[in-house]
Amino acid sequence: MFRPESTCLANIRAGYPKDLRDYSASADVLGDLKVRSVKLITNNPDKRKQLTSLGIKVTGLIPCEEKSSNALVRKNLKAKRDKLGHLIKHL
Repeated sequence: MFRPESTCLANIRAGYPKDLRDYSASADVLGDLKVRSVKLITNNPDKRKQLTSLGIKVTGLIPCEEKSSNALVRKNLKAKRDKLGHLIKHL
């Protein structure tokens, strides 16, 4: 039976880093638009770190938490919290 899993767990099992995303294109677009600072709607603290390293000032993180009764969604969110340090409190 196919059981979907989080991207981070799939990456780890395949021998890749937990998160392969690169935010340089996002920082380039923000720079082109003359945006110097942002508030991020995210649970991923790595986004702040990457954007800051690319010259975008991050003035705050706004968590986007949604409770779910779906076991697979909860498993995915738990993996993100435990493996990637996502800021998820409601599990």
